[in-house]
Order: sequence, then C-alpha cells, then structure tokens
Amino acid sequence: MSDTLGGIVKLLQTGRSVRGVDLKEGAAWASALAAKVRERQDDIGETLWGYSTQPYIEDEVSRSLFLLDALSKDPSHLVGVVPRGAGFMPRNQLLYSLIYMGAVPYRFADRYAVRPSAPAFERVHRLAAVLDFHDLCPGLELVATSYRAFLNSEAAGADFVVFTGSSRAGAQVRGGLQGTEVLLASGSGHNPILIGDDADLQDAARRIVRLCLYNQGQDCSAPSSILVPSGLVHSLCEIIEDRLRDVAVSDHLLDARYRLVGPNTDARHVLSVRKWLAERRDHLVFGGDVDITTCLIQPTVLVVPLAFGPEYREWFAPIIVLQPFDDVSELARYFATDAYRRNAMYLTLIGNANNVLPNLGISSMHPPQTILLDTDLHEHERGDREYGGFGEDASYIGVAGRRFPQPVLAQRELDRYVVAPRLATMKR
Repeated sequence: MSDTLGGIVKLLQTGRSVRGVDLKEGAAWASALAAKVRERQDDIGETLWGYSTQPYIEDEVSRSLFLLDALSKDPSHLVGVVPRGAGFMPRNQLLYSLIYMGAVPYRFADRYAVRPSAPAFERVHRLAAVLDFHDLCPGLELVATSYRAFLNSEAAGADFVVFTGSSRAGAQVRGGLQGTEVLLASGSGHNPILIGDDADLQDAARRIVRLCLYNQGQDCSAPSSILVPSGLVHSLCEIIEDRLRDVAVSDHLLDARYRLVGPNTDARHVLSVRKWLAERRDHLVFGGDVDITTCLIQPTVLVVPLAFGPEYREWFAPIIVLQPFDDVSELARYFATDAYRRNAMYLTLIGNANNVLPNLGISSMHPPQTILLDTDLHEHERGDREYGGFGEDASYIGVAGRRFPQPVLAQRELDRYVVAPRLATMKR
C-alpha cells in the first residue's frame, strides 16, 4: 500500500458507493440555511443564553453566516454524497459547530449522525429545531448516547468521521475505527503569542484579553502562553490588568448574557482549574478566584518566567499566562520539547518578533500558513479557511490507522479524500 495519504485513500475508496450532486443544489441549500440563521437570530440567542454570553453568541452568528455565504457563492466542494458519516461535536461554539461540523458534513452523506457533548445536547437539539434542520438537513440525526456507544455504533464503519476534542479522546476514536473511515480530526493545539521588543503593548493587551476571555476562555484559539521579553512584562501586565478591571463579569447565567465573562459550562473542569491555580499560586498577580458553586472563574493573570519551564496547558478558562524570557536561547527551549511538537498549531507574532524566528528552529513545525503576523487567531479563523497545525495531535487526516498532520477544512477534505476518489472511479 502507498505511504502517501493520496495513495492510501485512492486504494480504500476505489469502487465504494457515491452519487454526484448538482452544485446549484448545494448553493441553494447554503443560502437557505443562511437565511434561517439571519431570520431566527433572536431565537438563537434565547436558546444559547445561559450557556454563552451575548458577545459570543453574536460572534458565532457572524461566523456561521460567513461560512454559509461563502458556500452559497462557491459550492465547488459539494459535488457528491456517500452513504454514511458521523461527527463528534465539542462543548463550545454550539451554533458554529452545528453548522461547520453538523450541517456542512451532512451535505456529503445520506445519513449523518452527530453526537453533541452531553452538557450541550439539549441546547444543540433546540438549535436544530430553531433552524428547521428537519427540512434543511433531513438526513442529519442528533444522537444522545455515550461516547463509546456512539463510536461503536455510528463512527466505526462510517464513510467518514469528523472529530474535535482532546488528544486523549482523539486516540480513543482512532482506536475504535475500522481503518476504512476517513477521519478529519481537530485536536488540542499550542497557540503561543510572541511579543517583539518594539510591540505596541496596548494593541498586544487588547488582542490577548480578547483571545483569553472569549467565551470565558472556553475556546481552542486561546493562547497557552504569552512569550514576552523580560523588560516588557511589567508594563504589559499593568495594561492587561487595567483592561481586566473593566471586564463585565457575572455569576448568574441569565444576567451573564450581556457580560463578557460568565460561568464555565463544565463543573468538573472548574474543579480542575481551581487545583491548577492552587499549584501556581506563587505566580498569581491578578484574579485567581474560582467559585465552584456558581462555576465562575474570575479573569486571572499568572506570570511564570520561562526559566521555570514552558506552560502548555489548555486552560479553557479566562486565564492569561505571561512567560517572560531573557534571551533567544531561553525562548528557543519553549519550542524544543516533544510536548510542543506534538501539539504545534499557530504562532502569533506581535511587533518585530519575526526577527528571532530563524534562531528558534521551528520551520518544520510552523510553516508560513501557521505564522500569524500582527493579527491573531480569532481574526484568522473562518469557515472557508483551513484550521489547525502540523503537530501530530493538533489536526490531521486519519486513515488506515495512520495520521497525516495538517490543517483541516472539512468541506475541502471530504471532497478531496472521500467523494472525489470515488467519483473518479465511476468515470473510468
């Protein structure tokens, strides 16, 4: 068997069932679903209030519309349908995930089973009803079952599987598949921000606060570390703290709809965050309060010198970790570990930080498409762009027991690795 992804896919997909579809049909479908999102924005808000804050809901609506409008203008990937697919949804970004990981893959399968995260199932089900999925996505089925049961009954043996989640959960999914499925996986990624010594600290602080507090920090675009020259850390920290003092925080879910930070959606995770913060108490400079009754985690700043070791944890909470460094050799050690390589995703540069890149030895982990200069991951992530990195646990295409690390765009990969190889064999 070929060692290349294309070669493996060609062998596995040859002769398997597929039917072609009219591109105009896909464009009309995307346009109709976008119209529903626009028309039902108030109902979407009512469904998500108590789980997300209003600024986050508005952003999800905007991202969902951006994706659907892009598909209606360019439906070129929506060319065929296979019998069966399965998807694992995350517990955050419920609307956007339902569109990107639910509705879009549905267009590639006669039957597409989706397992929402258990804490979110009721709201996802209500969202689907609000958006008339019974008419627009009749072959999409929301399945309320255990992770293992869904893996065994729906994912194993499907034509394709769409997954997002932790590295550990990704390993469980891979282990439960039969090897004939094409797996599109978005796992855990390290997305550090590197501050240059000439950076505009006000702009840097604005980006950092937005990324780390977005949906109470419950987003994979949040950076695990802010790498900052030691001479700037005090000034940057003061500016961040000033911004955090102006952040509206609420411990009441319904009141939190109009606030930037509300309660975390996973009570068990809140307990873990409290434990992790206690272990880093000596590095706490702002916030740090965790209420396990209301699940409210106050915006928090930690300053952990890079000399103490790299911070890679994905907090999934409104926590900012500043890691001051003294020189480039110390900075290079942040990127030199196996733990970083496995989950390398994006590196955001602010100011002249790109000047030190040649000295870091990261070109294989961070090719140009994963380097963001004077922008940030929140601005970069859109549903018509590939997303992810080249770390083996960051994002990958999985097939025949192999992983091929690369950024993923669901509609492109489903066309390229599932539908197109099958249509090609039909034309012979």
